[in-house]
Amino acid sequence: MKSNLLALFIFFFGGIYPLFSQNEPYSQFYNSRQSINPALTGHFINSWRIQDVYSYREYLNSKFYSANNLSLELKIPVAKRSYFYGVVEEDYTNLEIGVGLTDDRHAMGFDTTDFSSDYLSLSVHKKIFKKAQISLGVQAGILNYRSKNIFDLNAGLLFGTQRIDCEYSHQIFKYEFGASFYHTSQPFRSSLDTLIFPSANIQLHGGAFYKLNKKINIEPMFHYVYNSTHYINAGLFLISRSKNPTYDGLRFGMFYRTTNHLIIAAGIRVFGKSEQTLAADITLSYDLNLNGYYKNGLEVSLAIYPLRKCWKDQKCIPN
Repeated sequence: MKSNLLALFIFFFGGIYPLFSQNEPYSQFYNSRQSINPALTGHFINSWRIQDVYSYREYLNSKFYSANNLSLELKIPVAKRSYFYGVVEEDYTNLEIGVGLTDDRHAMGFDTTDFSSDYLSLSVHKKIFKKAQISLGVQAGILNYRSKNIFDLNAGLLFGTQRIDCEYSHQIFKYEFGASFYHTSQPFRSSLDTLIFPSANIQLHGGAFYKLNKKINIEPMFHYVYNSTHYINAGLFLISRSKNPTYDGLRFGMFYRTTNHLIIAAGIRVFGKSEQTLAADITLSYDLNLNGYYKNGLEVSLAIYPLRKCWKDQKCIPN
């Protein structure tokens, strides 16, 4: 315990160091929700979401690394009924339950270093005060390596305030901050050891959302991981506010990883013409090598979910 506290102290007062591990964080951390915080399960406006993130990197020694995170999430609203002179009002945003299934697979061009993990996620989202929400989440599942199955547990919490309505965002609140503890079944390993098996890790993440002007929104975000070393990915998206009958969320992002990589990202959301339809949300990113330990870092993300358009002044209504 003392060593962990000392490590956190060194991070805040001693600087940042690059992370090299088999269980590497996704560059698109904002899309690999189930790999950074179980409290993000069901943390969206709509009722369900299917998302897949694929990552590929080439190391300078000609070896490769690939990973794929596939998740299915459901949100179950619990109505809060209030009675006023015989009129019953129901508030479906007071309490929400999230349920998710996640399959995460990693492969590297070294012998016998592939592994996979499968989790069931549960979360509770509770409104507090008038404009804020607190969320708690847990993941229970199996790590598989060399035909060995190990029970694993992850946990996290999330806080958000000032709900965003009728604007495209990776968040549902103007300000969000989360913390999680992953792979509690494993010790904190050195960077070399994490090439062989995942390490216990502490993660912090957060973001904000601002209307820059009538045409552009800005969304700064960060992701931090500690597992005996330190890793940070921080940057922002510029998001177009224009809304078309068949697309919106046109965005461009730039992030910096402390692995000495500059990440360029772009995305768009497309959907049908009807008011209630399905949306496909696509993001592409490329990691530019600035003297880091890998090159040609590419990630592709696709999310599919129901969408009820709310281009007018009324608030978005969950499906």
